[in-house]
Amino acid sequence: MSNARLRCPLVVVLAGALGERAIRNMLRLLGMLPGELEHSPITTILDPWRNSLEPGPWPEPSILSYTAAHDGLAIVHRRAYDQVRAGDLVVEIVDPFTGRLVEQCCAPMSGAIYAVRLTAPPCHKGDRLFDVCLARRVRPRAYVAKLDLRQTLLAGGKRS
Repeated sequence: MSNARLRCPLVVVLAGALGERAIRNMLRLLGMLPGELEHSPITTILDPWRNSLEPGPWPEPSILSYTAAHDGLAIVHRRAYDQVRAGDLVVEIVDPFTGRLVEQCCAPMSGAIYAVRLTAPPCHKGDRLFDVCLARRVRPRAYVAKLDLRQTLLAGGKRS
């Protein structure tokens, strides 16, 4: 039987040690465990689609991709979710035959790395190497207090 037919919330947590807290919080939110939600003092929200901001229009994009301008071997210097400023080095491309640096790939905007190349080092001109998106530092207790998360979860993730 599928989750849609059962009409119950489904959560997949891929957060390692933080996953325990996430699951406990989800169960508390749904009234399945007693107690208050456990919040970090401060956290970062990645928002590539501007879901957490007021309606637009906005002068700048919320996510930008970087594509390779050269063939070569990609040396990745940043991981997904790392905070970056515009111009920070994220990937270098070197010529595999000479070892010469052919391209320095820098963050096109300030924010956080949303996705980064995790495949084998060879890259080709035009390959997408990484994405940078908006990132906001928030105090989770105040941020969550504004949301009606329980209603959103029970509605299958659809906000009314």
